[in-house]
Amino acid sequence: MENIYQKLRKISLFSSFDEQYLSEFLPEDRMYVRHYMSGNVIAFSDDPIESLYCLTQGECRGEMLDFSGRSFTVENIYAPDTVASAFLFATENLFPVNVVAVTSCEIILIPKDFIFMLITKNPEFIRMMIRDITDRTVFLAKKIQMLSFRTIRQKLVRYLLSLRKNHSLSVRVPVTREVMAELFNVERPSVSRVLSELNREGLITVKGRTIELKNLQKLNKILMDV
Repeated sequence: MENIYQKLRKISLFSSFDEQYLSEFLPEDRMYVRHYMSGNVIAFSDDPIESLYCLTQGECRGEMLDFSGRSFTVENIYAPDTVASAFLFATENLFPVNVVAVTSCEIILIPKDFIFMLITKNPEFIRMMIRDITDRTVFLAKKIQMLSFRTIRQKLVRYLLSLRKNHSLSVRVPVTREVMAELFNVERPSVSRVLSELNREGLITVKGRTIELKNLQKLNKILMDV
């Protein structure tokens, strides 16, 4: 069975440090391990963030309510990863969304005083922390951009284009269509319908989770349509 430090080292924020080093700054008796079943609320929006939440097992998601009271997913988080780390040292260090367990989850809570101690003692940890916060800021910026598109067609095309790596025309969709529907705040059949439309129009070819982008010019034009 893995000890608490072995679990933490799987998270990129702590991956550069060995177990002995972590144990010097993060006393095991000052950390808390919590378990959640699928559907349990891990944190509510506006709950104070006094510890770094480290997801070591399972999947959770951040949820918000729209003006109609309908819940939609802001982000799915998969272990091993941190949750809401960008808000830990904010002036208003509150959860911006509800965090709900999608599957059974294990979370290790590290009081922020110990995280601050690591920051002051280790330049490498500062670099890792800055990268973690920056990556999440970039994600949120992309999410805001996604929500700015009016149609499902635009949102889906923008999402597919964002998955491109090294100018490749073949992208691998990392999530199910159900998760995509939550990301776009629409019903699952709507995602399947738009994918089928783009396929019929010759703009993409769908092979399971692999999608070939056949006409970048026309796909980009969809994003420009008002």
